[in-house]
Amino acid sequence: MKSVRRIYGILESVWSSIVLLSLVGMFAALILMVFTRYVLARPLAGGDEVSQLLFIWLVFVGAIVPVKDGDMISMDFIIHNFLPRRFQRVVRIVHDILFMIVSVFFVKGAYVAVVKTRWGFSLNVTGIPWKFVYLAGFVFFVSSTLVCAWRVYGMIRSNRAEPF
Repeated sequence: MKSVRRIYGILESVWSSIVLLSLVGMFAALILMVFTRYVLARPLAGGDEVSQLLFIWLVFVGAIVPVKDGDMISMDFIIHNFLPRRFQRVVRIVHDILFMIVSVFFVKGAYVAVVKTRWGFSLNVTGIPWKFVYLAGFVFFVSSTLVCAWRVYGMIRSNRAEPF
């Protein structure tokens, strides 16, 4: 159990690092584009593609946090306002299992997109392969599946509505 918690902690650190690096990289690319356009009067080619790619990674990896914390707005509203306490745990477990099932289908689709996409398909200016765009979705759905499995395990083991 301690090793699973340690691995989970490492994954949280990796997700946080990716979000931080994406945010800082996106901000730096935008500042650099403004500087080159308005100060040097020579627009930077490809800066918008880099910032868009980093934004995609920021959104997909950043979306793992609400999944990890169980902070889906509609679920919280329904669970806390309309259900008795004794049903809240069951609904959360069913929700997480359904989310895992959907994520598994998306993992398969994202895996096919990453693996089957030829290296020749790339972004127009920078030449960054589209595989890196699809990889963000793959990372999100694999991580979400693992997070939901961890939450379900925690809720079943602890016999509470919240896993930890």
